[in-house]
Amino acid sequence: MDYLGHEARIIEPQGIDHALAEYTTSEGYKIVVDPSSNDVGINLNEWAKERNVTKKIAEYPDGEKKDVTRDFLE
Repeated sequence: MDYLGHEARIIEPQGIDHALAEYTTSEGYKIVVDPSSNDVGINLNEWAKERNVTKKIAEYPDGEKKDVTRDFLE
């Protein structure tokens, strides 16, 4: 997605062995995808609450990592 001009990053919820993908559409919408279950457009807060996850780290294509927990506060 990043190659096509859409900002993309991997979201790594801390405390579990799982990762999600997120990309931003050209209209500015953020889309979260769970590739392991083929879910698109999931609500990351609800997903994380079901798994007792409170911290979320994003990894960008250039390798930069950033705490993005606040990005998903309701």
